[in-house]
Amino acid sequence: MRKIIAYDISSDRIRGRVSRALEKEGRRIQESVFLVDIDAWGYKKLLRNLEKLNEGNGIIHVFHLCRGCSEKTVAMNAHSEFVIIA
Repeated sequence: MRKIIAYDISSDRIRGRVSRALEKEGRRIQESVFLVDIDAWGYKKLLRNLEKLNEGNGIIHVFHLCRGCSEKTVAMNAHSEFVIIA
């Protein structure tokens, strides 16, 4: 399963913990946005961990990308070059 996980957390301490947890599971695509490829069991485990780390302070968004959407994902860099992320 491919997920986009984004967060908005004001506490530096909690934001750092969430960021480190996500760095172990996926790759950073923006400052507070990660692309994660994970199986169902790992996803459930990650959600529980993020909930615990967040301590109800900030907000964490998780977006599921279906296979068709993942294959159509494109990123543009500063040089206006298109990169397929799939």
